[in-house]
Amino acid sequence: MEEEFRLEPLTGKKLNVIIVEKEYEEPWWLLERGVKELKPQRSPIKKPSLAFCEFLKKMVSEYSPDFATEELGMRSRDKFYKENPVAKVFEESKVPFYPVDMDEKAKSYLASTLQERENFKNSLIEEISKLHSQKVNAETQKKIDYLTAYAQYLDEEIEEKEREISFDVREKWIVKGILDYANSITKDTVTCIHISSPSHVEGLTSLLKTLNAWNVTPLKVEKKVQFSEASTGKIPNSIEIEVKPTVKREILVTKIPRILIFLDTDEPASPFDICQSYDAGFDVIIPYSKVDAEMAKRIVQDAMFSRGEKNVKYTCYFLGGSDFGKVKAILETVKKTMFPPFESPVIVDPRGAYTTAAAMVALTEEGWGKVAKEEVKKRKVVVLAGTGPVGRAAAILYAKLGCDVYLTSRSLERAESVAKEVSEEAKTEIKGVKASSPEEVYEVVKDAHIILATGAAGVMLMPKTVVEKLKGVKVVADVNAVPPPGVEGLKPKFNLKEFAPSIYGIGALAVGQLKNRVEREILSAARTAGKGIFDYNYAFTAAQKLLREKTFPTIKMRYS
Repeated sequence: MEEEFRLEPLTGKKLNVIIVEKEYEEPWWLLERGVKELKPQRSPIKKPSLAFCEFLKKMVSEYSPDFATEELGMRSRDKFYKENPVAKVFEESKVPFYPVDMDEKAKSYLASTLQERENFKNSLIEEISKLHSQKVNAETQKKIDYLTAYAQYLDEEIEEKEREISFDVREKWIVKGILDYANSITKDTVTCIHISSPSHVEGLTSLLKTLNAWNVTPLKVEKKVQFSEASTGKIPNSIEIEVKPTVKREILVTKIPRILIFLDTDEPASPFDICQSYDAGFDVIIPYSKVDAEMAKRIVQDAMFSRGEKNVKYTCYFLGGSDFGKVKAILETVKKTMFPPFESPVIVDPRGAYTTAAAMVALTEEGWGKVAKEEVKKRKVVVLAGTGPVGRAAAILYAKLGCDVYLTSRSLERAESVAKEVSEEAKTEIKGVKASSPEEVYEVVKDAHIILATGAAGVMLMPKTVVEKLKGVKVVADVNAVPPPGVEGLKPKFNLKEFAPSIYGIGALAVGQLKNRVEREILSAARTAGKGIFDYNYAFTAAQKLLREKTFPTIKMRYS
């Protein structure tokens, strides 16, 4: 039955999931032997604290979720709603709250297949016990040893299968429930709070990311208890409980090494990206230099078959280098080379261009909202020297946001050629304009709302004479940290600073700081995703998420 169960990626909807780790493991078992170990009645201490419930109220107030979910465990639906303090929190907040867990028919079917093996194992144990009660000679001992070994093998096999069902299979059912409820809501952007047992947080996070959830934030709840009475053996007069959530960055621990294969078109391979990859948690980085599409095909084929169907997901590919055309060709080759089930995550960031563009667009989009108090849709965006990798990606991202985008080059032919190319990728028109003099630059930027300087290091694209003539509110960003700047007067450390009347600047260091965080975020996500393409689209989503991350509340409750 687990082979027939498939999860479909989320499409046409942005789903935010905040996974809140509860204070205990919600009891759940598959075989009858679990009943003996964990008692059928739910333990009275397996319940949320008042501090945890107060924290959930703060979360509801802060994020206004469209719905909330929690694993059902061994509870009936009636008890889930009537005897569950968490259910009362969401009921009082008028937030729809649903149990999500493995379908009972599927659970019964899987339990029955394991129970047969469990019964057979028990019959072997009974036979061993009978043999021990007899006079044990060499022949009998040999039979006991054989049956014991066989029973041990069966026990390990049952435990492994039960563990697989309890995690891999069950977590798919939980995620299916979340996605089904999300799809039933007629909104483009949906927010869900899911209450999870600690042992399932990492699996659910990884699954949701693989299935195109827009933003998944796992929260680890740390609980600190302070007693008023220090001496042992006494009931304290009062207890103070502090619930402090933190965003879980590292959510997956495995003995299987996670390998990143770095395919760089340049020589040597970039040490910047290699260091970032180690910091993101990869166990092994294998760099290749001067890679082209044909070489990439051979490397990917050798790597994916070497790890086998089960472990291929623990290999990740990073495509980098300054040759933008080669990187695109390598990406297409890698995508064609992989096939189900031999698929791995692929990160695309040619010389940091995609993460830089994502950071630049996210910062200016947020900056425009702050200074103009309106969304960027339908605003005019000019990408100066926009024919390089950073400019191309930035132009596409802003076009997808519904902006009127222009990219410039010193050559009209070059500008129009690149504009046509990126328009096809953005599926909307991006205009190419010649801007080889200050006068031509002024003509294209004078009525712009957002201006991005994406030229080469040490090349000034917009001198002070142009800046001083600009009228109206504008947000300007520059990626050039090498003097002279791309925009005169805009210093690298500026972060939405007004450096001319109504002209707000975002400098290269501010962009670079977010760019580095975005790259680490992508590397961490790809490391646990199993498959998927992590390009400028994903980088932009990550940049937006990092900018809107908030500090979660700490809740203290005193019991007397």
